[in-house]
Amino acid sequence: MRRPLRAAQSSAAGHDERLFFALWPDAPLRDALCRYQRHPDAGGRPIANCQLHLTLAFAGRVSPAQGQGLRDAAATVTERRFFLSLDWLDHFRATRVQWLGPRRPPDALLRLAAVLRGHCRAAGIAQPEANFQPHVTLQRQIRRPLRGAVAPALGWWVDHFVLVESGAQGRAGDYRVVSRWPLR
Repeated sequence: MRRPLRAAQSSAAGHDERLFFALWPDAPLRDALCRYQRHPDAGGRPIANCQLHLTLAFAGRVSPAQGQGLRDAAATVTERRFFLSLDWLDHFRATRVQWLGPRRPPDALLRLAAVLRGHCRAAGIAQPEANFQPHVTLQRQIRRPLRGAVAPALGWWVDHFVLVESGAQGRAGDYRVVSRWPLR
């Protein structure tokens, strides 16, 4: 069984956690992503640099046993590393979110997300039936969205994925990477 790159840590022994699997960019990529937040007409609230990520599977509030089950399942993932081009700037109208993502998501990204969502379902955690739209949220509460535009590509060699805790003891809050696993 593969081990996580960093040992898993629970927010508090015996307490629920709010968890999700994600791709977590390194500092230079986060800085480059921040440049896309400077669209003057959007009028949104930028996401903090240290919290930029691409969600693969959202688990939400889980019990300690479910959280450990997700960690154990993640250690069995055998997907390969892949190149991701973030080159499409768009928005979600209903949530007023501006995002940057791949215009053509690589198959490896779609497979990784599907595997992790499958592990969530196996742990009894419902997952959306809607198609997966990979994206990095840049701003919330936008007033004037940029609609489906080709953007200068940001290249990202994805060689690991992470489990993130949102908040503490099952309550929403800041993000904290709690485990990290390499891709082959």
